[in-house]
Amino acid sequence: MKLNITLVIAFLIILVSCKHEQEEIKTKTIDSKSVIDSIFNLSKLGCFSNFIPLETNENSIISGINKIYFVDNHIYILDRDGGKGVFIFDRNGKFIRKIGRIGGGPGEYVSIDDFTIDKNNLTVYLLANRENVLLYNIDGKYIRSFKTDFYASKIEYNSSSNKIYFIGDDAGDNLIIADLNGKKIKGFFPNEDFGQHVRILINPFNNLDTTVLYRRFLDDNIYALKDDFLHIHYKIDFGEEALSESKLKELLKLDTKQFKQSLQKFKSHIKYYVENDKNILFYFFHNKIPHLCVYEKGNNKSKTCSIINLQDDILYFETFPLIENITDKNEYVFFVEAENFISNIANIKNDSMKNLANVMIKESNLQYDSNPVICILKPANNE
Repeated sequence: MKLNITLVIAFLIILVSCKHEQEEIKTKTIDSKSVIDSIFNLSKLGCFSNFIPLETNENSIISGINKIYFVDNHIYILDRDGGKGVFIFDRNGKFIRKIGRIGGGPGEYVSIDDFTIDKNNLTVYLLANRENVLLYNIDGKYIRSFKTDFYASKIEYNSSSNKIYFIGDDAGDNLIIADLNGKKIKGFFPNEDFGQHVRILINPFNNLDTTVLYRRFLDDNIYALKDDFLHIHYKIDFGEEALSESKLKELLKLDTKQFKQSLQKFKSHIKYYVENDKNILFYFFHNKIPHLCVYEKGNNKSKTCSIINLQDDILYFETFPLIENITDKNEYVFFVEAENFISNIANIKNDSMKNLANVMIKESNLQYDSNPVICILKPANNE
């Protein structure tokens, strides 16, 4: 009798667990079939919050921002090409230190590919030489390193599962799940399926703390990673102009020139994606023209427009800013080269905004060759 009761309880636990898991993996669809013809203003996304001019000195010069994290009171920036390291600034842009250096000794590397942060333990994981992962604390002290049993170009740490996610090179799986010593646990989507047309996305991961989102080339799905599991988080519906799986298989048989030409007629290639607690923004291409889709989570509505109809009515830059990052406070982030920022001051129509920008330039001694300026937007309320 006791055995039967135990079996019933065990069955109920499994049933409830499976039901809970099914609720968690429910896929939502974002409608991006139609494109609006009217102007879409930047102010519809949010209002200005802050300028952060990154301090420029002989130790903090960066050639570009390849990846950025906002953790506690610090900003972590990857400069893969020029500075070849991770630069740490405070929230006002004051330079604190650089993590990593070129060399052949412990804690050194020849080239740097990517980095990620364990926010709970404040540990920086730096992917170097496509197979070495070096760990540092936030003071820049080298902790240890390990070598993966595969080659990779991107890395992301998931604090909730203590797993590391990698983007493999052309010869391996596109997505690789590994343990904290770089040993492969699972792999998904072999890159060889794309043959000569394979591409690695610039930013294939979005870290939402408990969940890491993943995207791949010419896939209309946004995937969520939890532990060792992969499921569809959002499905983008491009309607009749979508690149279906069957159509993609036919295109992959073409040579490079024909492939690129044929691809233009489809809505595809979700190049940039960002998500906060209010909205999802992603950029895709159609007929060689970039398009922006804004999905409002609260009311399950979306708007899609071409870059031609995007207008910056806050700072009045000629080109609509590329928003591809968020802060730890769910604010939107975009970067402006110092020269462009200074040259654009005259175009700002709001006097108080113009004065604020001029004060920032003066106080930070911003020059044409200074580090980029980080611009922060507070998300608008969707009502």
